[in-house]
Amino acid sequence: MEQANAFDCEAAKTSVFPCGTFLIGVVAEPSSTCCSGVQNIKSSTPTLNDRRAACECLKEAASHFPNI
Repeated sequence: MEQANAFDCEAAKTSVFPCGTFLIGVVAEPSSTCCSGVQNIKSSTPTLNDRRAACECLKEAASHFPNI
C-alpha cells in the first residue's frame, strides 16, 4: 500500500523546472512558480524516506547542469 504514495521523482523534477534560471544565476530571485514547486515537493515528502528519495532525485537531475 505504501507504494501508491511513493515519492514521484518525475513530478518533482517538473515542479522545480521553473527554478532553473534562479539556480544557474540568470535571475536573482526565484519566481513564485519555483517557490510553489518547492512547496509541492515539501508537502509530498512527509517521511524521511520520501525526503531522501527527493534529495537523490534532485541531485541526479542537477548533475546534468554544470552550472548548478
